[in-house]
Amino acid sequence: MENDCDVKEETEGKELYVCTLGTLDARYGGEPLDIPLSAGGKVIQLFLLLIWAGKEGISRVKLQDSLYDRKNTDAANALRITVSRLRKMLFQSILQDKIKIEVYKSTYYLNVYDEHLKIRMDAVLMDNYYQQSQRAETDTCRQQLLESVCRLYNGDFLPVMSGEAWVESSRSHYQDVYFKSVREACALMARHRDYEKIVKLCDTALEIYPLVEWVEEKMEALLSLKRYGEALKAYENALSMFIGETGNIPSDYVLARLKQVGAQLQNASGGIEDIRKSLEEKEWSAGAYYCSYPGFIDCFRRENRLTERGRRKGILIICTIRDGRDCPIENQIRLQEYSDILNQVIHDSLRRGDIYTKYSPDQFLIMASDLKKDKCRMIENRIANSMRSRCGQKVILHLQNVDLGEWGGKSEEAEKLQKRRDAGKRKRSKKYYMQR
Repeated sequence: MENDCDVKEETEGKELYVCTLGTLDARYGGEPLDIPLSAGGKVIQLFLLLIWAGKEGISRVKLQDSLYDRKNTDAANALRITVSRLRKMLFQSILQDKIKIEVYKSTYYLNVYDEHLKIRMDAVLMDNYYQQSQRAETDTCRQQLLESVCRLYNGDFLPVMSGEAWVESSRSHYQDVYFKSVREACALMARHRDYEKIVKLCDTALEIYPLVEWVEEKMEALLSLKRYGEALKAYENALSMFIGETGNIPSDYVLARLKQVGAQLQNASGGIEDIRKSLEEKEWSAGAYYCSYPGFIDCFRRENRLTERGRRKGILIICTIRDGRDCPIENQIRLQEYSDILNQVIHDSLRRGDIYTKYSPDQFLIMASDLKKDKCRMIENRIANSMRSRCGQKVILHLQNVDLGEWGGKSEEAEKLQKRRDAGKRKRSKKYYMQR
């Protein structure tokens, strides 16, 4: 019986090894193959399809459907021409006497005529390893196979051939296999308390696909290892990855997941020194405080509550960047440059007690506390003048402000609840004085 844990990933001897996950590369005996794969085209696609099909071969109809648009092309004639060109290309390469294209009963095969030559493709290996993992009898064997699947996957299937129908359908399949493998491997590692491996696996997964799910897995592993500082850093990196750096606002679902991830840190006990260090700012700054969008939401809602009670006067300022013609900036590199400048201008123009965040690539939000309308105008002028001095007439900055006292007030139900609470407090206070 074949050993399902017999994992072989490295190329050795005279072997043709084709990489299709995250890149496109082929090596024969460890050296680059003398066939121009980067050129793409139907000839290279046919070569890859034949390798991908393996010993089972691939039917003429499936090849025609994969390579050509039958409505606008004579697929049968086009395939004959493409096969002829591939045969010529193989004959002129180092593989000339080793592999040949053959047809039997309308099925195409890439047959090997060198007993020492083996042909392997990372995508096919990935599928095989995952199928073996589902048949594995022990957790150790299954985990080993799943780890091999994850190591093989370095990104999307054939990224240089995006748009081809057969590539797109296969791409979603291999992505799904990768996601399943990461989840199942993490579950097995957690069962056996192998948390270090979970951290490494999730770090790699985050580089390929930055998903909140991988952040959650990594943080749970770090918390299990009692590495609270690293867990906090992982959370901060996630905020930066999903919001801070790009300025793009994720869906409500992702925001909720990020808050759920951050809440896990509340369950991690630590000494007063660890807590103090994690709460303190790393560096002292004279300007306003920049925070992530989820953090800004919490700060804004608190400020709004204080304003409702009449204890604070908060103002929300919205800064929007436009080009010299007062139109949205389409050049992303130029927009990023102006956005960085505005970020610094806002930081330098406000007080330490004010906070701000990046709402979108061309928009910032400022929460100014204890500020009257006339002072707000001064701050806006300071920001506008500073931007003008740095960018000239290339940028128009739109500034809008909203007094939180005029934000829209509380709902009718909230007003009634507040009045009942205030009445209850007055009643208890009156009763206390009568007793005295």
